[in-house]
Amino acid sequence: MSRGLVLVAFVGWLAWALGDEPKKWPEGILPGGNVLSCESYSFNSLLDKKQITLFDVALKLKQLGIKGVSLNDIYFPSFDDTYLDQLDAAINGCDRVVTAFIIDKNGDFANDDEATRRANVEAVRKRLAVAKRLRAPVVRINVGSTGRGEAADGKEGVDRVIEAFKSLLPTAKELGIKLAIENHWGASTRSAFVLRIIQATDMQWVGSCLDFKNWPKDADPYLEIRNLAPRAFHTHAKSHAFDENGEETGCDYARVFALLRHNGYRGAISIEWEGQGDCIEGIKKTRDLILKHWTKA
Repeated sequence: MSRGLVLVAFVGWLAWALGDEPKKWPEGILPGGNVLSCESYSFNSLLDKKQITLFDVALKLKQLGIKGVSLNDIYFPSFDDTYLDQLDAAINGCDRVVTAFIIDKNGDFANDDEATRRANVEAVRKRLAVAKRLRAPVVRINVGSTGRGEAADGKEGVDRVIEAFKSLLPTAKELGIKLAIENHWGASTRSAFVLRIIQATDMQWVGSCLDFKNWPKDADPYLEIRNLAPRAFHTHAKSHAFDENGEETGCDYARVFALLRHNGYRGAISIEWEGQGDCIEGIKKTRDLILKHWTKA
């Protein structure tokens, strides 16, 4: 974990240990010391059209009272040291912290083609150095698919992902960066697939990027979340729409938070707005929902 994030978490934990009321918590820190964060993908409607840059995201999160930012590599115009250092300085200048580095450009470890798998492993290895320079404590990796359906993904696909993660672990340990698998698709479709990867590699360094809503239609989402909560390194508090009471229409946040708190989760609660309309309003509503229910969990 980066020094900045360790300090933020310690300040939050100290407030909790001393019994401070919620109003006394440092800005952007949730009861228990968890960092309130936001995925840069939440700003996709603006970033994709180049109406803002990652530099602007840091300032907007400061204005929204959100302490952490999770950076997605699809928005990086460059990975050279000059750009990375400028971005790092901008984030720190806004008194924000990087909670995760999201790798979307590479990670197809389950692919049937061996050359493709090897190329993705080496590309991800390079991204780990980027995450280190930005002081991210964890990277999220999409593990890909065989392209031959769930049965193949859950067997051969998972086996290939295990092999890839074993290859990456020495680099991750050297850099001090944890590897997180998002429940997404392919070889990470179900919690059982993700858990098999974690258990076959190194549970201290490989864990879950727990997305609240990325589950197959035939799955019980809260059972899947319960399975992964003990192994979560990072979260995606996904949101699409809200009812008249401000509740997310497709996810019971109170129930998810109870599972996370029960399992002693200490990582970031990171907003991932994917709804229609104004992304800033969507982020605000998700932020308010998190503040409403995390305190009660």
